[in-house]
Amino acid sequence: MKKKTIASLAIVSTLVIFLSGCFANSPEERAGWITDRIAYKLDLTDEQKVKLDAVKDEIMKNRETMHQDRLQHLPQVKELVTADTLDTLAIKELIQAKVNRVKSLSDPVLEKLVAFHASLTPEQKQKIADFLEKNKDRGFMHHRAMMH
Repeated sequence: MKKKTIASLAIVSTLVIFLSGCFANSPEERAGWITDRIAYKLDLTDEQKVKLDAVKDEIMKNRETMHQDRLQHLPQVKELVTADTLDTLAIKELIQAKVNRVKSLSDPVLEKLVAFHASLTPEQKQKIADFLEKNKDRGFMHHRAMMH
């Protein structure tokens, strides 16, 4: 179970990091490139690709929600920044609101991720584990990790 959880988290982490801006294209194009690359590297079936796309779509939906939340909080952040002193209580409240929002958005992603993970073969799961081991010192932000 622990290996499955680690593999699942690795997939989500990889998607999220790459969706956050590693390439010059739009977020949608980056997401498509990433899922195409995962599908290629793991030799996914059509059914598995559908499940992976469901994870991607949920992450993209959350990305838009988080963007709207950020825009909504921008006036308050500007007010905090321009004040003579920082209001630590207000900052902590903003941080807690962000944490709560991420938690609320993570359940649908996790549900789709579990379905995708369940569709993987032992060989595909091993490829993910091998990828993690091979790139453990470079981290997921190293864009070449996905290229090789």
